[in-house]
Order: sequence, then C-alpha cells, then structure tokens
Amino acid sequence: TMIRSDHGFTMLELVMVISILGIIGVFAVPRLFDLATAAPREATKNELLALRRGIAGDANLASAGTYQMRGFLIDCGAAPAALGDLTVRPASCPAWNAFLKTGWNGPYIDANVGNYTLDAWETAYTLDSGNRILVSNGPDRVKQTVGATCGGDDLCMLF
Repeated sequence: TMIRSDHGFTMLELVMVISILGIIGVFAVPRLFDLATAAPREATKNELLALRRGIAGDANLASAGTYQMRGFLIDCGAAPAALGDLTVRPASCPAWNAFLKTGWNGPYIDANVGNYTLDAWETAYTLDSGNRILVSNGPDRVKQTVGATCGGDDLCMLF
C-alpha cells in the first residue's frame, strides 16, 4: 500500500485557485472603481439639492396652503449673492416680518453639517444668481459651465 501525505496543495489546485481569483478580479475591480468614483458625485448631487432647497424652497412641503420651507428666494424676493447668505442674514434682505411673512427667516441650510460651500472634491461651489444656477466643477475641478449651460463633468443645479 502507498502512504499518501496530505500536507499542502498540488500545483493543479494552486493554478485553479489563482485562475478563479483572476477571473473574479477582472470583473470585480472595475465595479469597485465605479463605486468609488460614483460616491463623491452622489454626495455632491445631494448637497446641491439641499442648497437648492435652501435657496428656492420646496413647493412639495406645504400645509394648509402655506409653504413650510419657503427658501431664501421667496422670503427675501431675490436670490442670495453668496452661499453664506443662507446661514447669516445679509444687509440686502430685511429681517423677518411675521405679519407680512417676508424677510430673512433662516438659516436655510444647516451649516453644522459638513462644509456646505465645498463639493466632495473640496472645490468651492459657484453661485451665479443672475443665471440662477449653482455649479460644482466636478472631479476635474475645472469650471466648464458657461452661463446657464452646464459643461464637461460639472454638476449643475438650476433654481
């Protein structure tokens, strides 16, 4: 009788395992890379939506015919000159008048949750009140948006 020692793996078993891992890697690595590049884009989109709600309000949030989240634009009658106007009342907007329901009634965004002035790539948002657009320069950090026309890999939000 032959005595067989079962210490270790055969060369064929090792080649099979390495081949299977290689095949899995070919399909899994690009998918993981896509997820890693999609995360900052989604985070920036969500922040742009929150900033737009702060600027223009949310028409979907109404109760008894009254907007519950009016936004800077409705309260002050004009778009903010800078994103900082969403957290601190600017001189251009009067204080809140509860009787007339006009004036600055902010803050319109929570400044304690992250840095609302920077996108996920640590680049400052561009607020163009004249064209009513908020722009993130995207992953390449280069603004390619002209006027209200979003360009390149920029992420844009009209308000």
